[in-house]
Amino acid sequence: MPVIVFQGTNDHRVPRAAADQVISQWAETNACMAGRSGKNGAKRLAEQVTEGSIPGGYSFTKSSYQDAGGFLLMEKWIVHGLGHAWSGSPAPSRYGDPKGPNASQEMWRFFRETSSTPAPRTSDNGKEQ
Repeated sequence: MPVIVFQGTNDHRVPRAAADQVISQWAETNACMAGRSGKNGAKRLAEQVTEGSIPGGYSFTKSSYQDAGGFLLMEKWIVHGLGHAWSGSPAPSRYGDPKGPNASQEMWRFFRETSSTPAPRTSDNGKEQ
């Protein structure tokens, strides 16, 4: 089951540990779904950590988790300086912060990449093949 999490380091409503707990819980669930039950099954995920930043905005740490076959399964985004707000919001608001990575765009990319069903192919005239 693909999972993506965004967490701000300055979020005073949702503790930072929540992002780690979501990843840990779904790693266990995915291990069970793959027939690798128990604590050792979840540890078989390969983790790749990437550091980045948004020009004029926040820096972030993205952890990507791949299954034994090398397929992307989960991502955890820790946005340094983000409070309890939607990361990459188009406009600043009480619960939206444009200075973070665009969570909507990244979620779209993530679920497109992790989809178990390929998107239908279309011809040049826009009809499904």
